[in-house]
Amino acid sequence: MENNGPEIIAQRLEPILSSSFEEGYSILKNEYKNFLSNINDHPVFDKFKNDNKFLLVLSQICISHPLTYEERVYCNAMIYKQMNSANDFTKSTLINIGFIINRIIVYKLMNCGLDIFLSTYIAVARKSSFDVKDNISRLNFCINCVGPQFMTVQRITDIYCAVADTYEEISDLFYYLMNDPYVYISDSSWITPEVKQTAKNMDYAVINILESIPVEEIERILLNYYESCKMNRATVDDVRFSFKHFEVHKFPKIASVLDQLSRTHIYLL
Repeated sequence: MENNGPEIIAQRLEPILSSSFEEGYSILKNEYKNFLSNINDHPVFDKFKNDNKFLLVLSQICISHPLTYEERVYCNAMIYKQMNSANDFTKSTLINIGFIINRIIVYKLMNCGLDIFLSTYIAVARKSSFDVKDNISRLNFCINCVGPQFMTVQRITDIYCAVADTYEEISDLFYYLMNDPYVYISDSSWITPEVKQTAKNMDYAVINILESIPVEEIERILLNYYESCKMNRATVDDVRFSFKHFEVHKFPKIASVLDQLSRTHIYLL
């Protein structure tokens, strides 16, 4: 039986670093599945993730061998983690791989007025983990790093609609945003007034989307949110914003649901 442990896989990949592109492709087409399934757990692969030739070969593999959902997540995780430390050329190669494996969602994001780099980076972040919370946190971090002059309420609404097109995904987006007050309570130096304004735009964007769906779905989502807050004994300091202070009169369907819930003595934070 073939040994597919990380060290053995790395040994089989090693010749790619010094071979021609064609020879490297011939090797990687037989190993890319093993590589991707181990890519983010073992430091033995770090040199490959930082090697431009290897990444160029991998980009060609992604064109000729469409990845499974799991393989795309593994690859997106690598791209997301490598972007912070990569040089400009490597970033360009990583973004090219991200575009190849996420091009459907990238095109949707480009229709929101984003350039190809930001569209790809957001698409990568959105599916860079098997944990929904991590995916949404990374998505929101990408948005929050862009100024509010560009990341307006409408543009963020469009982005959210592009990446969350089912009621369940909208529910997850709402829930994890509401349970992430970090940008409002942290004294970290990167959180400037502009960052906080983008965060507020994100709040209004998710409420815009909530207002746009059927009333019964709004009620289901808000009731689940209420039950979660109750179970976790959350206070207003633990959530993004309080519905008691939100301008709900601007959102008639949400206001109607809140009124209906209050008649059964259910009051959101």
